[in-house]
Amino acid sequence: QPTAGPSYQAPEVYGDPNNEAFDPIIADIWSFGAAIYYMATKNYPYNCEKPSNDIDQEIQTNVEKARTLSDSGKELLGELLRASAEERIPFGYIDKSDWFSNARKSKTLNKESPKKIPIGKSKKAKSAAATKGCPKKIKSAVGKKPRSKAKPKSKE
Repeated sequence: QPTAGPSYQAPEVYGDPNNEAFDPIIADIWSFGAAIYYMATKNYPYNCEKPSNDIDQEIQTNVEKARTLSDSGKELLGELLRASAEERIPFGYIDKSDWFSNARKSKTLNKESPKKIPIGKSKKAKSAAATKGCPKKIKSAVGKKPRSKAKPKSKE
């Protein structure tokens, strides 16, 4: 359903439900691309307030201009964010894109994978391992019981 303000919904979702049908999986491919685009640029793929007459061209231009995306990221987003559902990359090909292949090969990605906490370690050691690299505020909250609200005293 359309919402107030920008969203990650595919253009075909806004059609007339009495006369038009859409494939929700193909619409989700659009939403996936829109979410990635927003995370990379902090903008929506097109001007939601005033869409152009050629929304596909507007989106492709915005993807190409994105300085925070690699060439392979731009290529994938260009395929995910097609205004025409029939022209979008099929679901089964997304993880075969160069962008995903490069991410899997990346040494940085492998180095940053979460560390397993050995069984049998003390509670303090587990908390320290689980919060490595977290801000102090989060570190101090891990392992503590949540504060409960004080119960009002009953009047007898």
